[in-house]
Amino acid sequence: GIAENRVFLVSLAEDEDVLPHFRAAFTRALDAGRPDAYDVGFAHQTPAGPDIVGLAVAPPIRLTAGHLAALPRLRIAAAASAGYDHLDAAALMAAGISVTHTPGYCDIEVADHVIAMTTALLRNLHVGDAHARAGGWSSRAVGAKRITGSVLGVVGLGRTGALVARRAVALGMEVLAWAPRTSLAKVRELGVTPVATLNELLAASDVVSL
Repeated sequence: GIAENRVFLVSLAEDEDVLPHFRAAFTRALDAGRPDAYDVGFAHQTPAGPDIVGLAVAPPIRLTAGHLAALPRLRIAAAASAGYDHLDAAALMAAGISVTHTPGYCDIEVADHVIAMTTALLRNLHVGDAHARAGGWSSRAVGAKRITGSVLGVVGLGRTGALVARRAVALGMEVLAWAPRTSLAKVRELGVTPVATLNELLAASDVVSL
């Protein structure tokens, strides 16, 4: 019954509004066709109890080997994020508990934000805002730099790094990348110039994105 199958979304954020979607996803994953099979709830810290069968844990909350003794019926632990270093994956898998994560989660939003922050830094927008509010109107006075032709250094060309690089190239920026795990063909396909060392990237870039 419901009381014996509890699933929690564990997050510091106020995410109660996503619980209907969360319930549907866990129902599909565990027992499709039984929408009332799980008591789905929300928690701000890692819960415990013999009735808990599923957890989705968002960083920075952790799920460690120490928690497992208090979760004897846990069947699945999902990282509510792309990264899963906040879960002790080795301990979970050793206990026979399925571990999942969500690669690609928010990569577009992060890439968009990187570009927004990059352009804000180059144009010195925070200084320009204060200057304009005080009655001034001069990009030279606030040290604004031209975005086109500026150099963005990208460390790593995984999902997010590649999205950042494509956006920066489209803005006319020169993009350098230190991406030792990415093939040179893929780097060049993105319109990016590879560099051999991190120090070389740092020395040549106006803005660096990690």
